[in-house]
Amino acid sequence: MKNDYEIKNSKEVKLSEKVRFRCMRCGECCRHVSQTVVIEPVDAFRLAKFLQCGIEEFYDKYTDMFLVDEKTAFPVFTLKTTGNENSCIFLKGNRCTVQESKPRTCRLYPFWVHPCEDGFSYNYSIERRHHPRGSLVCVKDWMHENFREEDKAAMQEDWRVIPQIAGILKKLQPYDESIREFVLSRMLYFRHFAFELDKPFQIQFEKNNKELIAVLSKRLA
Repeated sequence: MKNDYEIKNSKEVKLSEKVRFRCMRCGECCRHVSQTVVIEPVDAFRLAKFLQCGIEEFYDKYTDMFLVDEKTAFPVFTLKTTGNENSCIFLKGNRCTVQESKPRTCRLYPFWVHPCEDGFSYNYSIERRHHPRGSLVCVKDWMHENFREEDKAAMQEDWRVIPQIAGILKKLQPYDESIREFVLSRMLYFRHFAFELDKPFQIQFEKNNKELIAVLSKRLA
């Protein structure tokens, strides 16, 4: 699977490093973002709670779905955009209307994080020319403030289970239409929809992944 966390024009940094960054509060990083702001299950969970809507309603109203690979039917969701500038659906007057619960991608920006065997790798975006001209920012401090434990746990869970799921999906190929519909429906249900918003996310996420693997494995048998 491709790295869905990656931001182009970036470089790897260490937690101990300090980099220059200046936010202009211009909303530019929220424009021209069609199919770029990936919504992870934990993002959807928090945003649905914040917006006081059902989780399926959130996906339907605020996201677009596409498949990572047509052969595997592995769904990925990104925030919808609006207008000629493909602005984030939550951007109003250069301000984020879901600031308290905005997606991890947005909270960590101008950094992005990717899970690895040793924990996480950290990268710094240099796509905006004015970013490196601000004051010094300590990577460790930024992560302490913006990289939540809930996000870490969810990313580590994905790092563990996605290779297992991908392996099963590969063995199910080539898909006929019935298998494709089955895989997509199970992926959507267990990975994205089967959550109760009044209960902790991570416990449900791990349980859902186990059930998904069991269901897919049974179809493979």
